[in-house]
Amino acid sequence: MVGTFNLRGAGNSKGKSTWTSKAELQDYISFVGFFLYYLSGVYPPYSVIGPFDDLSGSTPISSDLAPIRPPARLFLAGYSYGALLTKYLPHVPVILSQFSRALKTSSQAEIRRRAYRLAFITATDLPSPAYLASIEFFNPSAKQMLQEKVKDHRNELKTPFVRIQAKDSWPNQHLGGDPSDEDYTARVEVPPPITHYLLVSMLLGPAASFVTGFRKLAGGDMKTLDEKFQYNPTAIIHGDWDKITSESRLSDWLADIEDRTEGKCHVRGVHGAGHSWKEKGAMNKLRSHLRRFFEGCLEQQCEEKSPNLATIPEQEEKSETMSNT
Repeated sequence: MVGTFNLRGAGNSKGKSTWTSKAELQDYISFVGFFLYYLSGVYPPYSVIGPFDDLSGSTPISSDLAPIRPPARLFLAGYSYGALLTKYLPHVPVILSQFSRALKTSSQAEIRRRAYRLAFITATDLPSPAYLASIEFFNPSAKQMLQEKVKDHRNELKTPFVRIQAKDSWPNQHLGGDPSDEDYTARVEVPPPITHYLLVSMLLGPAASFVTGFRKLAGGDMKTLDEKFQYNPTAIIHGDWDKITSESRLSDWLADIEDRTEGKCHVRGVHGAGHSWKEKGAMNKLRSHLRRFFEGCLEQQCEEKSPNLATIPEQEEKSETMSNT
């Protein structure tokens, strides 16, 4: 499954763009949480199908249960500004911890609920054997009930979410007092996936400082954030004609990372490609490298070593034309 999203203020997305990129980084984090909880609803990781029993998440799922499927394989990717945001993403287990147990009125809880509503709809379309086995699908009354639930979930997904408390703060005039256990969703754990990273035309230097308002985008230590590229298979693809981020600046950033990657982070400089990949043949080369990176990771299954992009021969696909991707 491939998930794409608009940052706030882009396309039909609501809200306004910011000068610091902190809100846009939260958009990415929100989508990662949404996507992983959605997948856990469509393909339950445990034998207990808790999310469909109660969409508010009051049915806890213990991480001590034996999983019924292998960990999901997650590719987190970004191009240009998106690559910069990917660079600042917290580690995936840290992201998941924000959603596993949250205030029922918080945006994290609402994201989780909407993920499960969409998963319910998807499961009826696939259909998901794990879910359909739990109901009498061929019973007319059960089938009608299922259709009504799908209709209700579709309507709920169209309803805008209005957050009661500003920035999920507590207490406030509407709710008052300190939150109790009943004010939180039950803990629902999603097993951490096997994560891969893909950065194309990374923004660094003055360009990165400009889009972040010359402010520090992450509150933590950057070396800690960069560790995700050291311990997870990562591909960094860069055009040698890139005028926005030079190869020398990219090399400076990667110097410390590559020394400790144990072969997991690989950089590929593509000759004759600029930042936008509009040069003749550049997009075909990029597609070739992307395809081989994905295929290499999937072929290796759960092996730790990622494909070495430096050994991939450059191939142009003459039949393909450039598209907006």
